[in-house]
Amino acid sequence: MLGRAEKNNSMKSLIIAAAIGAVVIIASAITFWYSIDNYVKRWDSKIYTGVRIEGIDLSGKSKAEAVGLLNNELKRFVDDKKIIVRVQDKKFQLDYKTINPQYDIETAVNDALKYGKDKGLLHKKKLIKSGPVTNINLKFKYNSEELNKFEKSIASKVDKKPKNASINIINGSIAVTEEQSGVVLNKELLDKNLKKELTGAWNKDIVVEGQIEVANANITKEQLSRIDGVLASFSTDYSTSTEARANNIAIAVKACNGKIVMPGDTFSYNGALGERTYEKGYREAPIYKNNEVVDDVGGGICQVSTTLYRAAMRANLKAVERHNHSFKATYSPLGLDATVTWGYLDYKFKNTYDFPIYIEAMTSGRTVSFNIYGSKAGLGSKSYELVSDEPTVIPAKVTEVNDPNLPEGQVVMDEKPIDGYKVKSYLVTYENGKEVAREAVSHDTYVKKDGVRRIGTKRE
Repeated sequence: MLGRAEKNNSMKSLIIAAAIGAVVIIASAITFWYSIDNYVKRWDSKIYTGVRIEGIDLSGKSKAEAVGLLNNELKRFVDDKKIIVRVQDKKFQLDYKTINPQYDIETAVNDALKYGKDKGLLHKKKLIKSGPVTNINLKFKYNSEELNKFEKSIASKVDKKPKNASINIINGSIAVTEEQSGVVLNKELLDKNLKKELTGAWNKDIVVEGQIEVANANITKEQLSRIDGVLASFSTDYSTSTEARANNIAIAVKACNGKIVMPGDTFSYNGALGERTYEKGYREAPIYKNNEVVDDVGGGICQVSTTLYRAAMRANLKAVERHNHSFKATYSPLGLDATVTWGYLDYKFKNTYDFPIYIEAMTSGRTVSFNIYGSKAGLGSKSYELVSDEPTVIPAKVTEVNDPNLPEGQVVMDEKPIDGYKVKSYLVTYENGKEVAREAVSHDTYVKKDGVRRIGTKRE
C-alpha cells in the first residue's frame, strides 16, 4: 500500500497538471478570440461578403472602392438604358437619362458598410466568410416634368378623338350623320405604372404596356334623330342699320347657326360668339354703354341675342340669364329684349327637354331669323308667346340753361331727353289656341336720361 505521503504527492501532481491544462486552454481560447477579433477588425472599413447594391457585388470593398465602382456602373448602364412603352402595335421610347436620374450612392454605400457591424463577433466572422446575398436598393430622384412630356407625347400619337353625330338642315330637310367612336390612352394608369417601374435598378430597360380605352361620342345619331321639325321661330328687321352694324349681326348669326344643345345643357350666347374683336371681323357700331350711346366693337349683336331670346321663349326654353337694355331698343318692345356684354352680361337658356335642340340662324334681306328645332311631340298641342304689359313711364326732365353766346331766342338741345320705363313680361301658354297659363318672367327697369336745352340770350 502507498503511504500517506505518496498519496499526497500524487494528488498534488494531478492538481498541478489540471491547472497547467486549464491555463493552456484559456491561453489558446484567448489567442483564438484575439485572432478572430483582429480578423473582424480588418473588415471594419470593408463591406461584408454578399452585400450588393442593385445587384452589384461589393464584397470586401472599401467605401471609396464601392463608390467608384457604382459610379462606373451607373455611367455604363444609364447611358444605354431606355424607357419603353408599348401601346398595341406601337412602341414609344425615351432615353432614360432624359429624366435626369440622380442616385444617392453615398447613402447606399454607407448602408452597405453598416450591414452586419452591429452583430456579435462570431456572427460577424460568419458574415465575412460566407454571408447571405443581401441587396440594397438605391434611392434616387428624377425630373417628373420630362416623364410627363413623354406621357403626353404618347397620348398625342395614340388618342383619336371621337366624332359626334352631326345634323344638317337645308330648307327644312333634316339629314343626320352617324357618330364615330375614338380611343384614348389611360394616362393615369400609364403614369402610375411607369413610376412603379422607375426604381433605382439601372441594369435593365423599363418596359410598360399602355392601356387604351374606347372614347364614345357625346352626341349620337340616335339622339339627333329625335329632331324632326321646328318648335319655334322669330325674326327681327335691321334694314336701317349701318353697314358696320349689319356686318356685326351677320358674324354673330353665323356663330349661333348650327349649335346643338343637348338635354340638360345650357346655351351661352357669349360662349357661342366669344369676345368681339377686330380680328374676328367685328366693326364699331352704336351700343348702349354707361347709359350713353357710343360706338364700340360689335355694336348690333344684341339684336341677334334678342331675336334668339324671343324664338327660344316661343319654344318654352326659359332663360337662366337674361338682361334688358339700359334704354329701349328700337328693334324690340320693352321687356322683350336681351342685351349682352362680354365678360359681364350674358344670355343663357337651358334645354329642359329630353331631346336635343338645334339652332338655325340666318340673315336675309336685312332680316335676322332663328328657327329652334327639336321633337315636335315635345310641345304637344301647346304654343308659347312672350308678351309684356303696358309700361309705366318714368318721365325725363329737361334743364334749361341760358347761353349768352347764342343769339337771343335761339334754342339748342345739347342732350336729348329719354324717358325711362318699368315693365313686366310674361310667358303665355296656349293650348289648342286658347290661353291656359300666364307666367311672370321679368320686371325690367329702363333708365331715364334727362335733357339739357340751351337758350340764347345774346342781343345784337
